[in-house]
Amino acid sequence: MKFTRKLLCMASVFAISAFAFAQDGDYEEEPFEPKLTIGGSAEVNARSWVDARDANGERAEVNATAIEGNPSLKINFDYEGTSSIFTGKLKFEKNSLQSGYYWDMLDEFKATAILGNWTLEAGKMRLVWGKTDKLHVLDNFNANDYTDYIFPDYNDRRIAEPMFHIVYATPFSSNLKFELVYTPVMTADRLGTGYWEPKAAKALTGNVKTMAMNSYAEKVRDAEDARIFASELKTLKDSGNNTALVSLIQQKAATLVPYGLDTTNLMTIAGTAEKATENYLNSAVTAQNLALTNLSSLSSDSSFLYPNTKQLEYGQAGFRNTFSVGPLDLGLSYYYGHLKQPSFNALKFKSTMDKYIASGSMGEDDKFLSYDKVQIFGLEGAFITPWWLGSLNTRFEFAYNMTDDKDGTDPFIHNNSLNWVAGFDRDIPIHNVNINIQTQGKYILHGDRVNDNNAVFGKSVNPLVRVITDVDSDGKDCYTNNKIVLDLTDTWYYENVKLDVKAIYGIERKDFVLMPALITRIAGGNVTVTLSGLFMWCKDENSEFDGWEHNSFAQLGVKYNF
Repeated sequence: MKFTRKLLCMASVFAISAFAFAQDGDYEEEPFEPKLTIGGSAEVNARSWVDARDANGERAEVNATAIEGNPSLKINFDYEGTSSIFTGKLKFEKNSLQSGYYWDMLDEFKATAILGNWTLEAGKMRLVWGKTDKLHVLDNFNANDYTDYIFPDYNDRRIAEPMFHIVYATPFSSNLKFELVYTPVMTADRLGTGYWEPKAAKALTGNVKTMAMNSYAEKVRDAEDARIFASELKTLKDSGNNTALVSLIQQKAATLVPYGLDTTNLMTIAGTAEKATENYLNSAVTAQNLALTNLSSLSSDSSFLYPNTKQLEYGQAGFRNTFSVGPLDLGLSYYYGHLKQPSFNALKFKSTMDKYIASGSMGEDDKFLSYDKVQIFGLEGAFITPWWLGSLNTRFEFAYNMTDDKDGTDPFIHNNSLNWVAGFDRDIPIHNVNINIQTQGKYILHGDRVNDNNAVFGKSVNPLVRVITDVDSDGKDCYTNNKIVLDLTDTWYYENVKLDVKAIYGIERKDFVLMPALITRIAGGNVTVTLSGLFMWCKDENSEFDGWEHNSFAQLGVKYNF
């Protein structure tokens, strides 16, 4: 009993002391005040192409180099309240605005609410999933802007998306988190034009133009046939040779009936033939003029050939769980959406182009380009190897991409595939050198069925247009794609001077890309001067970067942060 009284007395004293301490702390703690921060950067990059270029971006014969500049201005707004954060980013970039991407001016616009263990985010935003370093196979919500290849930094070339993001951090473990993401629409990858137009896109553009010209030529021939027939009809009518006149009309009867020709009475057939021929000629000439107009529209802007992904059917959703098991940081994820580069349906190609040239319209169901539905199941991890393995900072991502073509028998939908990234980085005891090595790979399942699909479906493709029917076709029947990516850095003068050398090597297709950069910070770090460049080499036409082999350049950039 005495022990109980003493315990209660001690507890009372402890509680009173704690209360008094808390009261003192409350008086000493300054109240939180909301804070607004405004900053940004102004930047200009001047690029000199090593190979000469003509107006179309093709390699020129003259011994000259092309020089271009790309200025940009970025303004950032950050507001931080007691349990909320608001972020806005404006971007004004010459190349983006010239290409008509005006929505890019609102680069990001995000509101964050922190409610205990819950974090809620909504707005136009970027979200990175995966633990590897600037190479990912699990980061699928934001599309890539490849209009300048991969030269901009990873986050800078990602396209912000309207998005809802919910995070729940469990109270019993700070490393156990759950995420839910939903985007109501999808933005597709932006493919480059001019210097950076992919070889496959150039081939598609050529095929579309060829097919359109063929369709237009058919309209020209139809109009010429109508003119010839109208002239022959008038000549025979003026000559009074009714027998020859009726014979000519009967030869063209199948064509003229839809235009009003009455074939039920041979005595009156000539009477309705004149008006039917007039209607036929007017229709053929109108179709020719309309085809010419539609051909001009197609040449000036072919973006309507691609599906409209700003619809709810292109919404994206995903779930992610990250946690730790001993020294391992792990994550499991699931993504549902669409691939962001299009598939090509060769069987729809001719009928769609004929319809467009004839009518100037194209429904979503008519389009021969589509974005495949995909489910992606992912595993990611990060750990540090034991000292006897070099204490390497190791990361990996693995993804199983599951489309609607699980058996590999549909040539117009991408096969299922396995995708991965794995690598490490390590500080080397030589000056301030850091080395980062990663490998990125892909294995297309059922690749042995691709040629079978080509053999079956290739027979139905217009022979005037060179197309690859199966979207997974490869010139060398190689259905793996592995790259080694190296990033070597060193710094001097309190990290104000940095040398960064990146290299990419394609194992199967023998591509090689080298991107060196020398970055210098001056004026207290507010001004950054970057001298950089790119060198690219391809083995042959089957190389992944074929068509870009002569895109080597040197670049000087100046950036001011404010």
